[in-house]
Amino acid sequence: MAKVLYEAPCLEPRVFLVCVHAVMRKVLRQSINSALFWGVALLAVLFAPAAAIAQGQAGAEGVATEVTSHGVTLTLNRPVEFGYSLDGVAYIFTPPEGLEILSRTDPSTMDEGVRVNGTMKNPQRRGVHGYDGRTDTYREELDEPFPIRVVAGDIVVCAVHRPGAGQNNPRAGVVLRYAGFVFVAELPPVNTLAPALSGWEGRGTPQYYPIDLPAAVAELPSYSLEGIAAPSFGQLMTQFDRIEVGWGATQVTGARGGYERLTSYNQQSRNYGVGMASWVGAALLMLLSDGLDAEQKAALLMRMISYGIQAWDPIAGRGEQLKADGGHNQFQFGPMLAALKWTGRSHLLDSFKAKAGGNVLLQPFFHTEETLNALQPHDDMTRWGPMNGSHIARRRTVLSVSDDTVELPTDTGPHLDPYHVRFNGLQLVRERDGATAIVEGSRHTSGRRPVFLHLDKHPDPRFAVGDVVYLRSQDPIEIGDPDWRIVETLASINPGFYAAYRDLNFWSDALLFAHAIGMWHPDFDAMQAYVLRANRPDDPAPGRAYRSHLRTLIGTDLNFSRDFWAAHSSEIIPAMTQD
Repeated sequence: MAKVLYEAPCLEPRVFLVCVHAVMRKVLRQSINSALFWGVALLAVLFAPAAAIAQGQAGAEGVATEVTSHGVTLTLNRPVEFGYSLDGVAYIFTPPEGLEILSRTDPSTMDEGVRVNGTMKNPQRRGVHGYDGRTDTYREELDEPFPIRVVAGDIVVCAVHRPGAGQNNPRAGVVLRYAGFVFVAELPPVNTLAPALSGWEGRGTPQYYPIDLPAAVAELPSYSLEGIAAPSFGQLMTQFDRIEVGWGATQVTGARGGYERLTSYNQQSRNYGVGMASWVGAALLMLLSDGLDAEQKAALLMRMISYGIQAWDPIAGRGEQLKADGGHNQFQFGPMLAALKWTGRSHLLDSFKAKAGGNVLLQPFFHTEETLNALQPHDDMTRWGPMNGSHIARRRTVLSVSDDTVELPTDTGPHLDPYHVRFNGLQLVRERDGATAIVEGSRHTSGRRPVFLHLDKHPDPRFAVGDVVYLRSQDPIEIGDPDWRIVETLASINPGFYAAYRDLNFWSDALLFAHAIGMWHPDFDAMQAYVLRANRPDDPAPGRAYRSHLRTLIGTDLNFSRDFWAAHSSEIIPAMTQD
């Protein structure tokens, strides 16, 4: 971990000064009189073994000029005491005059013609960063040059790049791992988790979190895995045995700009939102099972809590709600609940949706009179403004007809339709006579992006150029029905079972976890109702069922979520909610 500069007893001249400094500093802080001070200092220097000096601060591990965290070593301008959080972040004692970081291992270098292995001082959750030049959101001025001057309260985060990631599956992450270093005026106790490494404007002193892991593990249930094929502890820790800064590194999402590329490399999936949801969900279920021993549960739970801190604290501190975004913002939900529960902040559930709603809380909804009105035929030409109608119900004029295909416009104004709008499974209606057909498939073209709808058959008379049409659900919708939308707008409501991104969300595992650890809130009810509906095989109708939230664990052939749900969901979720 670090290069310790002394052996017991402390007699080597350079080490002599280090030891005296450590003992003097501790005694002075405790306001001991000067006579006792010199006596203790002399005894410490002459007789104390290295281990005793390392206990001069709670959580101290040694004294060194080189300190390592998650495989990255910083070289400092002077020897200092250091220690570690439970999640492996280095705490470095920083005297009032500060320290200089002279260098790091895995230093800044070039890959694919741009700067990588970035180092950030006091990084913030925002739209830009200094970690890796292979993302659109990299800013060179945020990538700190050495030497770096630090004082107590500063945080330094180092990224280590994944070579060639921009050309080889970039959405799976350009960063291999992160290392965090927190510079402190007092070394925290050993049983703490690190503060959020990504900050926010107006942040005060970074807060670290004492955790009683044995007590936390004792609170977890142990549902039987008999007859259920489950992932191994080793498979899970391959995914999670690291500090994860990318979850809170930037609020920008997208294939080239956002957290997908900044979250540490996940070898299981090109789509990080889906891949992480699948594996985080499996970890949450394993924590509820009898498939891990207490030590393994402690290691895995520690990581889930750590990830939750790294996700929740920057989002809540920034004060900008985590929005719904396709399949992206879903996997943080369970870890954030774990973090709030076991860091003594369960009372913040009341503000959870307002701060960190994400996919899980902002996409599902209960139909109201307003949402049903949005599905009536309309001519609203806005999407992000005062939206009164769904894009599927907007009146459109047929541009062309060929065999069983009709062409409709989708982009006669800026941002008129969601980019990946899908009409599959909806009913195409001609306004003048109510004639209908079922949309069996759709495809877009480039440029003005018309959409070509392949129909099951034409009505009689056939659709023709110039017909005014709109789309609607094949199935009746009533007030109170749970449903889903890609983002939290009326325009994005699409009740079709094939609506874009409806199939990219994995919420069953987080739903079970929230109930099992006692972290349920009424704000979560729409999510639960929608998951229960989606997990039924014939809802809203046979052959048109919403995509289940019970999926094969990505990268494996394990149907773990499905099998665990079948065995234990009725025990975990209150029975009355499943009707």
